[in-house]
Amino acid sequence: MTQQTAVEWLEQKFNDPYNNRPFITKEEFEQAKQMEKEQKIELLKWRETRFTKDAPLEYILSEFEKLQNK
Repeated sequence: MTQQTAVEWLEQKFNDPYNNRPFITKEEFEQAKQMEKEQKIELLKWRETRFTKDAPLEYILSEFEKLQNK
């Protein structure tokens, strides 16, 4: 199971057919921002476990994409 990104979560909230309001609440928006912050922190932690500080960013991101697509 792949983890949902903050944007995907927010999109799901917005497109929920049981949601009778055509907008996102401030609380939902803030929750999505917090999710994104946590995901960035997790990415940095993951990077530290996989690569040296000298690893090129492009390589790190390509390896991360491979994991996300599994």
